[in-house]
Amino acid sequence: MITGTDLRIATLNDARSRRSAEKRAAVEDAVLRLRDSKQAVTFVSVAREAKVSRQYLYNNFADEIGEERVETRAETEALPGGGGALE
Repeated sequence: MITGTDLRIATLNDARSRRSAEKRAAVEDAVLRLRDSKQAVTFVSVAREAKVSRQYLYNNFADEIGEERVETRAETEALPGGGGALE
């Protein structure tokens, strides 16, 4: 049986794990919503949409969001009048 300090530590660890999973799910959902609505996937847009800090994204999703940014940029440039150099 867990008692006293061990119980508090276990409770705090459980809460932290739940919050972490909720944040991760919020970020993944935000990326999907942004892509589905053809909006740019950037650190700022994902942070705003997922209601997390940009630092959280840089620390935990730098590679994934970096890849999304490249894909989004490529898709935007492929559209007629969708970007690139100024004409």
